[in-house]
Amino acid sequence: MNGIGYHSMWGFSPAENLLALRMDEQTPVVDSADALNILLIRPCDPRHIVKTIAERRRTSDRPMNIYILETPIEVLARHLLLLHVFVDYSVPIRQRAVLFLEIFGNALVQEKTSSFIDDAGRNLVELVCGEKYEGFMRDIVDLSHLKQRERGNLEMVFKSWNASMNFDVKTLRDYRLRHFYGDRYDCRQNVLDWDYQNRVKKVASIIHIEQYREWRMSGTAFEFSGSAYSAPNRTCATYLDCTMKKGRDKGMKKLVQGYWADILVGPHISFGVDCNQDEENAECLFQIVNKGTGTEQHRHNCVEVSMYNILGFMWELETNKAYRMAKKHDIFSGLGEEAKNDSIHTKSSKSCDINAEGKDVEQGNVIFQPNDGCKKQPVPERRDRINNSIHKNRKSNIKEALNGVRIIPIGGEDRENCTQMLLSKKKYKNMFDVVFVSQQGLDQVVGYQSFNEILRAKDATVSVETGRFVYPLYTDPQQKRMIQKIEKLAKDRGWKEYCDTKPGKILSNLKNKSRSKNEAHSLHFSLA
Repeated sequence: MNGIGYHSMWGFSPAENLLALRMDEQTPVVDSADALNILLIRPCDPRHIVKTIAERRRTSDRPMNIYILETPIEVLARHLLLLHVFVDYSVPIRQRAVLFLEIFGNALVQEKTSSFIDDAGRNLVELVCGEKYEGFMRDIVDLSHLKQRERGNLEMVFKSWNASMNFDVKTLRDYRLRHFYGDRYDCRQNVLDWDYQNRVKKVASIIHIEQYREWRMSGTAFEFSGSAYSAPNRTCATYLDCTMKKGRDKGMKKLVQGYWADILVGPHISFGVDCNQDEENAECLFQIVNKGTGTEQHRHNCVEVSMYNILGFMWELETNKAYRMAKKHDIFSGLGEEAKNDSIHTKSSKSCDINAEGKDVEQGNVIFQPNDGCKKQPVPERRDRINNSIHKNRKSNIKEALNGVRIIPIGGEDRENCTQMLLSKKKYKNMFDVVFVSQQGLDQVVGYQSFNEILRAKDATVSVETGRFVYPLYTDPQQKRMIQKIEKLAKDRGWKEYCDTKPGKILSNLKNKSRSKNEAHSLHFSLA
């Protein structure tokens, strides 16, 4: 399992609206001044946070506190960076979605994305220890639950994203690949093709083989046509306590910088394999063409689904309306004037839009058409006027959407028993209404006998990741053993399983009430 990585930077289940887990489809939502407390244990990325915040006003404006228990500190820093991108009103929505996905899943990014990470790191340093932070994160992020040492480490991580810092991600990732494949390194493409046909395709056929192969070989998961990926994604750098095997320090333990993330499953799962927007045009994203011919394939792919989901979350955050495509198969058609205005903000020599025209879908690339605005640039006065108007609207809408939301990191030390140590504190007793437990955090929850003490009431909800998309586990015996492990945990804690509710139309075949447990990506429980 060393291919999964020691430090997970993306999750192994699709994004969920955690508020919907508490909603009974037959019961109207009741507003309350009492804040709803949500705990995420090792979520690995902010997928649940962005979806929950974006869709929050569909149900209630009740205040909401989201606690993030995450290790190591570098992964926690990525949470804050991605949230910073998500609410950054100064960047057009389409360009912001590309930035989000590049930073989230690519080992190599564009030069301008690297510059953005540099600037964002400097800005986030001010969030931790200064007063000059620009953005909404100051209003929603509460760092008071972190120790001073952890805040200092967080500051050091942000500073390490400076563009002048050396991080040879190609070489470091290649070290991981050579160790993982061993004697099979030279034929690794055959190995990953076997993995795709026998594992990936069975559970997530929307992931195109070319996209999966490209990510396994180079670490580039989200590739957009016309873009060159040459700069290292410094947010992927983490430190691991290793025993030195050579040199004068042989036998000693040292912190070693490297690419310690997943090299086997991939970042497509979080946003690219499921979509539950309640609109009929979205169904086409999972359309399969050439059925019954032996050459069946998806018309779209996981990068397009990811883009659609991120666009949808950002759009709903800014407009309080669900994102709807104006026409089928065109994921940007719902942006309207916003899509045209995006060209004003981009600085590409080849195209005014960051997403230039694409190539054939059969090659695993995304079809993105250039905007008409590229043909003629607006005059500076008009550009400034449009920019100011757009920025003001975005700023006011996002500020309204984030009213009552607080994000509270409570972890950062990479220890085996950190979950138990943190949650055993008195201030967390009887606090949480919703708890999400990832595969990475499951073992620590299993070993924490007093876990129920942190749940607020009998209607508290616990959602546990099953590992359906952890491809090395996807055989019937292994998957059944994982389900049995979760069921034993629930039985020992006195939890009762229930079916997940559906706030919208479920479009993919990953979630439905008639599914077997082996096909579920998460199991949901409440106190009996």
